[in-house]
Amino acid sequence: MVISLLIDLDPQVSASNWSDLREDSEPAVIAPQVPHLERVLAQAEENARDLAIIDTAGRTNDAALAAPKSLTSFLCRAAVAC
Repeated sequence: MVISLLIDLDPQVSASNWSDLREDSEPAVIAPQVPHLERVLAQAEENARDLAIIDTAGRTNDAALAAPKSLTSFLCRAAVAC
């Protein structure tokens, strides 16, 4: 089982809103301030999180630029599955 963490850096906090509506506790969802991203990622690694997904705004912003350069990034656009 992959233990993951969803980090919501999007000002719209849609991932956090999604988390509030569901019953499952995994993946954990947190909404830290952008300057704390590296610390949050280090804590996630210490807590044996296998995967961290960072949700940022759809445009270039401070959150997107704050990710450590050592991360593998996948850029994708959200879509609703029908």
